Order: sequence, then structure tokens, then C-alpha cells
Amino acid sequence: MKQKFIYLRDIFKGHSSLWLGLVIASGFTGLDGIISPAVMGILTNILTKRQFNRVWLVIALFFVAMTFTNIAFWFWQYFNLKIIQVANTKLRADAYDKFITASDNRDESKVISFIDVDVKQIENQFINAVVMVIYCFEQALITLIYILYINSWVALVYLVCGFLPTVVPRLTKKWLEKGTKKWSAKYKKYNLEVSEGVKGFHLINNYGVTAKMQKLITHSLKQEENAYFKMNLHQETSRLLSNTTYVISTIIALLVSVLFIMNGQITVGAFISLYLAADRVTSPILSSVQFLNQINSSTPLLEAEIDKSKQQQINNLTYQNLSKDLLLEFDHASFGYDHALIKDINFAVKGNSHVMIEGPSGVGKSTIFKTLLNEIPLFSGEILVNSKLNDNELKHQTGIISQDTFIFSKSLRFNLTLGEDFSDEDMIAILRKVELDKFASTEGLDTRLGENGVHLSGGEKRKIELARALLRKKTILLLDEALSGLDHQSMQTIFQLIVDFKGTVIDIEHNLSDEYKQKYGQILELTN
Repeated sequence: MKQKFIYLRDIFKGHSSLWLGLVIASGFTGLDGIISPAVMGILTNILTKRQFNRVWLVIALFFVAMTFTNIAFWFWQYFNLKIIQVANTKLRADAYDKFITASDNRDESKVISFIDVDVKQIENQFINAVVMVIYCFEQALITLIYILYINSWVALVYLVCGFLPTVVPRLTKKWLEKGTKKWSAKYKKYNLEVSEGVKGFHLINNYGVTAKMQKLITHSLKQEENAYFKMNLHQETSRLLSNTTYVISTIIALLVSVLFIMNGQITVGAFISLYLAADRVTSPILSSVQFLNQINSSTPLLEAEIDKSKQQQINNLTYQNLSKDLLLEFDHASFGYDHALIKDINFAVKGNSHVMIEGPSGVGKSTIFKTLLNEIPLFSGEILVNSKLNDNELKHQTGIISQDTFIFSKSLRFNLTLGEDFSDEDMIAILRKVELDKFASTEGLDTRLGENGVHLSGGEKRKIELARALLRKKTILLLDEALSGLDHQSMQTIFQLIVDFKGTVIDIEHNLSDEYKQKYGQILELTN
């Protein structure tokens, strides 16, 4: 439980006033637990004594008190909603920030699942539950003080009986956590399979395996729904045990109250007030048991949240004084993941030169780029960079063109600027340079391209990515098989743009003709 409070503190750092406001509002709202019982007890005694002239005053005070608690309840809801807003904003923003700043092991499906599903689960099973535990505790405490004032012995009986249901969470805690953890794993598995089944529909359809895929996904769905059913059933079973304990404790307290009336220790009006108010002690305690169950069952969700600790940043580049005509140099560099795919490369890249890295598919060419971009660690050796460029300048000066061009569903303007400020004139000039003349106008810039550029050809996507780099006047281009998958005309156009680029080009390709290769000043050949 201590870890959960630390977790809350981290989420609401700088927003502690919201919790203070919630506690105060909960306290005033909790007066509802004694107003009705007190009024009913007072009216019973007044009517028994036939003091009818006092009835209207009591009713008027009752109206004022209930209006006050209703206003307090509005403020309680306000702070509750603000707490949810802060939590959801913080969790989702942190998840995305962690994703984009991660040096490696980026898991797209995990972060999307967390943002779409887990955050809402944390809201419902953890944040809301904590809020309700505070509310129930304050209402029970305020009402307990009231019944202690009426008769301390009877109040103590109600208090002891009221705490009996709290034994249940301790007995069912691990059981509930196990059910939630199992459902969470099944849901993520199903969600991933459905996502892949949708994205890979054309592949599935072309190979005629739709029936097989439907069967697999249906099986995964049944497993997920079965786990969800069991998780909810576990919670309902725990609730049944708590309710049964509550019924037993209420009967015990009721019998004690009757004995006190029979002995003349309390009036009938006091008994009615006690009985009604005692329910406002035991019911919140019982409710808090359910909310504590939710908090306990949320443990797997909190443990599954994206780790907020800072990862060690990868830095594969060593800045040194190199010959002024050199941009970077591979010094006995090996590239790979758990083992080296490319070993002991010694190669120097001159500034403003056009370099091709060629080799068969699977040899590890793209691994070189990922290492240069600090996405994965250098396996061994060194990558030396001319110290005339510092790290920020190198990143700022590098544009990346790949065969998997990503297009946002927004306008062409956004896809070029990515939210930065550029003039329409500059963008139109770049579009003409990359031969996208049909978009080279203010109206063309406002064209919405559809999800992942559904309205564009492969060549047009590649030209847009090249336009992004040219718009920012990049001096270094990294091309990862940027010519692959294009028709002959698009390939020729883009290749000529690359040849005409006034800067350094490092191009990874695996199937270029000798005619194209002759345009490169340096070639690094990789073999399996």
C-alpha cells in the first residue's frame, strides 16, 4: 500500500491542493450521514411529546442543512473530476514522453494499449477507489462521533460490528490481484492479435487464411472474455462475503440497541437516530471494503505501467579532430543486437560526398543507421565524428529518407512542417523541386492526405519525405533503401534529386544497377 501512495504522490506532484479541497468537501458532504438520522430522531421525540409547534422549525432547519450538503457535494464532485483530469493527463503524457525519449526497446503496441486501456482502468480501479475510500472514511468518522454523543456504549458496538467486513479484503487480496493480472495479460494478447489482424488484412486475404485467422482471434477473444468474467466474478464473490458479514454485524448491533431501550437507557427517538446513523457508519465501511478490493486488484495494472525511471541514453558517437575533409569514420566498428551482424568495419565518409552501402537483404545494413542515430548501442569499436560538428548540430543537419515513409493523416502542410513555422513560398518551391507540382499551391498545401497517406502513391510519399529534409536545408541525408518499391519513373526522379543534393549522402541499397552505382563517390560493400 505504501508503494501505491508513493505512486499517487508522483502523479499529483504540484496538485496537492486538489486533495485538500476534496478532503474538506468530503467532510461537509459527510454531514449528510447525521442530518437525516438526527431530524428523524428529533421529530419522533417531538411527535411523541405532541410538541407540534416545533415541527416546522425542525423541517426548515432540515431544508437548510440538506441544501448545504448538496452544495458541498457539488464541490466534492468538482475536485473529484479535477483529480481524474490531472491523473489522466499526467499518465498519458508521461507514457508518450517516455516512448519518444526512450533510447531503445520502443514498443508501439504497449504504449497505445496503456494510453487507450490501462489509463482508464487505473482511473476506475485506483484513482476513483482512493477518492471513494476518503469519502467513506470521513462519512463514517463524522457519523461515529454523532452516535458516540448519543450513547457511547451503543456506538462502540456499532463500531466493532462495522469493522467486521474489513477482514474480507485481507482474505481475498491475492485472489483478486491474480484475476486482474490474468485478465490484463489476456486482453493485451487479444488486442495485439486484433490489431495485427486488421493491419495485415490484405496479406491474410491474399494467402487465403482468413478462416484460420478468424479462428485464432476468436479463440483469443474467448480466453480474454473468460478471464474478464472470472475477474469480475472474484470481485462479486468478495462483495458477497462482505455483505454477509455486514448483515450479521447489523443484526448484532440492532439487538444491542433494543436491549438499551428496554432498560430505559435511550429513548425511541434516540434509537431511531442511532439505527439510521449507524448505517451511515457501517455502510461506508462496507463500501470502503469494496474500494479497497479495487485498489488491491489494481496492483498488476500499476506494476505494468511504463517504467518512469530514466533509461541510460545511448551515445555511440565519439567527437575527435579528424581530417577536415572527413565527416565521420568507422574504426573497427561492429554492428548488431545480441550478436554482431556486421564485423570490424573500417571506413571513412568524406564531407559532401555521396556514399553507397550495399549488400544483400538481411546482412544488417539498416543496423548501421540505427547505430548512427543512437537507437541501438554500437556492438564494438568506435564511430568517430569530426569535432567541428557537435552532437546537436549533427542531429539538426541530418535528414532521413526510408522506404517506410510515414504520412500523418493531417494536411500536406503539416506533413512538411511537422508543426514548425515555414512560409508557404518556401514549401511551394520545395514541392516544385521534388516534382510534386500538383500540390504546389496554397490550396494544395491544405490537402488532407488521409491515414498514412492513403491518397498518395509510393513515389509521392518518398518525395514528401525528401521535401521535409530539403525544406530544413539538411546537409546530410541518410537513405535507407529509399529507391525500393518505386516504379521506374519515380525511381529516376528521386535518384536524380539525390544525385543533385549538395551535401553528404549515405545511401543503403541492395539492388542498384551499375549505371546508378557510378554516381556514388564511395561504395562500402557488405557481405553475409
